[in-house]
Amino acid sequence: MAVFFRHYVSTIQSAYFYWSFGNLLLRTVAMALYAASVYDESRVAKDVLYAVPAHSYQVEVRYVTAGTRTHDP
Repeated sequence: MAVFFRHYVSTIQSAYFYWSFGNLLLRTVAMALYAASVYDESRVAKDVLYAVPAHSYQVEVRYVTAGTRTHDP
């Protein structure tokens, strides 16, 4: 009977390990994809900032456009 319980505990530990490892990999991939979308969205904002009319152009717009221009590959 004790051998059966040892095998049962070992099976539960193995299942938990593989489930936890799979969950960790899934969360890592999801975070990497989300981080990539942040970069894409910042490029959209750059196009909007470059379309600001001259009479509305302020120091903040200049700082943000300079920051997005220096980070382009």
